[in-house]
Amino acid sequence: MTINITADGVLRNLRRQRNSGGNNQKTYYIPQHPLFTYISCPNFFGEILEWFGFAIASKFSLPAMAFFIYTSSNLVPRAIAHHEWYKQKFKDYPLERKWAVIPFVV
Repeated sequence: MTINITADGVLRNLRRQRNSGGNNQKTYYIPQHPLFTYISCPNFFGEILEWFGFAIASKFSLPAMAFFIYTSSNLVPRAIAHHEWYKQKFKDYPLERKWAVIPFVV
């Protein structure tokens, strides 16, 4: 849960930084935090881990596995889309940030 909360906080602060200038022009920033070193969407990674932990805690019960599978099948494509958007939007996007949501996997 800490991964999810921390990453969401980093993203929220980027939005506040944008709005603090007084104008309504949208300015986008590359998230800079250790959680964002290798993946573009650590908030999604954290949520997937939470549901996987819930599935383990429930001894892989059908409802818990359903939540884990549904969440993963929803968030992984979103993370891939976010990752591609970041790479298109920012020419200086960090090269070491190669994965969208699961480090060394996808």
